[in-house]
Amino acid sequence: METKNSLLRADYWLQTIVGALMIACCISIVGIYFAALFAIPFGAWQVLSGLYFGIINNDKKRLRYVGAVTAYFAAIFSAYLLKSSDYSYFESNIVLDYLFSIIGVVSPIVLGIHYYVITYKAYHNIQPETVDSYMNENILDA
Repeated sequence: METKNSLLRADYWLQTIVGALMIACCISIVGIYFAALFAIPFGAWQVLSGLYFGIINNDKKRLRYVGAVTAYFAAIFSAYLLKSSDYSYFESNIVLDYLFSIIGVVSPIVLGIHYYVITYKAYHNIQPETVDSYMNENILDA
């Protein structure tokens, strides 16, 4: 159990630090490019973390998150296939262009924030137990 708590702590702090760096980069126009570079490994970390904690802890929220990410990738792949098809209707439809842009940009941001909130709540749920056990161990050792 302590190993899971340690991994959850590491997961929480990594997401907090990288997320804060991404937000700080978004303040300037040039920094947006750096934030975009952080986004790909950050998203991969969240998906792997969701798989790990979802399977190990049998956490339904994290497994639903992984399912939503899978649906997102299916939507992006479908959008790519529609845009690269031989049908001229899909190539020139501006509504679909906006729809694909929303799916490609807004969805990962919403999914990333959602997963961070799940991790934040899980991290803060283990804190009191850990502090109490640490205090009890140190009191008994003294």
